[in-house]
Amino acid sequence: MKDIVDICSKVSESWLKNYSVVLFKTEKYSQLFLERFVKFLAQKTTIPIKKIDLDQDVSFVQMQLETSFLGQIYIYWFSDISQISSKKKRLEYLTFLKTYQGPHIVVGLISDDVLLNSTKVFVAEIQKKYTKEQIINCPLLYTHESSELNVYFLGKLYKYNKEYSLEQLLLLLEYAQVLGKNTELFLDSWIYKLSASDISLFYVSQLFFEKKRADFFKVWHEVRNLYSDQFWTVFFSDQLFKAFLYVKWQAKVPVDQKNITFGLPFSFLKQDWKLYQLTTLQKFHQKMYEIDLALKSGGLNYRLDLFFTQFFQ
Repeated sequence: MKDIVDICSKVSESWLKNYSVVLFKTEKYSQLFLERFVKFLAQKTTIPIKKIDLDQDVSFVQMQLETSFLGQIYIYWFSDISQISSKKKRLEYLTFLKTYQGPHIVVGLISDDVLLNSTKVFVAEIQKKYTKEQIINCPLLYTHESSELNVYFLGKLYKYNKEYSLEQLLLLLEYAQVLGKNTELFLDSWIYKLSASDISLFYVSQLFFEKKRADFFKVWHEVRNLYSDQFWTVFFSDQLFKAFLYVKWQAKVPVDQKNITFGLPFSFLKQDWKLYQLTTLQKFHQKMYEIDLALKSGGLNYRLDLFFTQFFQ
């Protein structure tokens, strides 16, 4: 099975047209990879990209994929098929994709326990960790504006650890764009905290907004001490503020405000936002603000645990 690094160097319009389905196998939901790869595809091909809503009826999606108007081909982005909550619907999608022959191209993620065997299905793997030698030439890590900066940053990065997950690299490269002359200071102070755990902050946020109390507290107690309490107050304040705006706009975000969706979990953007009232989000944002003030005044850190207990009631 090919690796994502090898595939990124081959991605082109002509290469894509060799397959009806291109899937990336990963054990964990990879939000940053999803966002980056869609942008990468848009740079590499003139084929329009459409995002598929996996909550739709499977037969409706099949009709879209089997219909072409005036021969127009689309890339249909399936996101993470493993995230479909209904096992029956997930199997229906996978069964359909296994025999799909076009005319369009489907691109998406699958979990470790799902493989499709078909001559028209291409499956590439995202490894758990990558060394500098494996990843340094991967075009997915570079943008036209910041390629030299990223090469420099990656060179510094691998002096601290020998391996990183692709998701960790994409996260750390986001920081690289704003550090300027503070790169080494940042790495000395934060690199071990930001790369010490494979548990993504996106996953913490996902469990938070899904209100999965037991799962959230299990993960929360694993990652809490990786960051300061001040970090967590800023993180959850930002999440609640963005969530408030997203609900206010009823998921119809103005084009010039798309950045408010960055960092919000995929499940919230898809459906969980419907579970929230503006007054609720506003109330808990205010509570987090008060916790931040209290901590800066020497308040006890049990306030964060109390906050989450109240949120999950």
